[in-house]
Amino acid sequence: MLPIRSPLSRSLIAASRPSQATALRFCSCAARRQLSVYRPLVRANIVPVGRNISKPLGIRTYSNKNEEVVEPLKVVTFEEIKKLSDNPDPKRVIVDVREPHELERSGIIPNSINVPFSTAPDAWFLSPDSFEDRFGFDKPSEDTELVFSCKAGIRSNAAARIAMSAGYGNVASYEGSWMDWAKNTGAPTY
Repeated sequence: MLPIRSPLSRSLIAASRPSQATALRFCSCAARRQLSVYRPLVRANIVPVGRNISKPLGIRTYSNKNEEVVEPLKVVTFEEIKKLSDNPDPKRVIVDVREPHELERSGIIPNSINVPFSTAPDAWFLSPDSFEDRFGFDKPSEDTELVFSCKAGIRSNAAARIAMSAGYGNVASYEGSWMDWAKNTGAPTY
């Protein structure tokens, strides 16, 4: 049997008479003992000698009293995107946030603009002139509704939150994004 490293481990083993495999689990390291040893013992009603286990060791609790409440994003469906794609509206713009190499492989939703999220996360904070120089089209005004799309919906949510912090009050996310578009239209996926 391997040597036991601490008095606490010796008392745990003596109190519970575990097998050799269980003893090895208890003796691996201090952090592991703090997080994993006490939970099985509490379930088995075994109290370690000289320890108060009413509050597990190593568990931290956090409070979000000072954090801002994040309002939920508006979510659009395939039917809404399809309607917007077929009948473009200057006050509602579909923004694809995938990278250009991703668009080359699969395609883009018709009548949408491409503002890559990963390489240009600051895009919505740019001046109109800088935005036009960088992307080749006019920056949408802050009263324009921006509907964000990506491959699966994760980057579009992040880009929508950034646009909100840049002053765009009317933003939405296409939840299924390109994967949903491809499934419903037969477009290629990558």
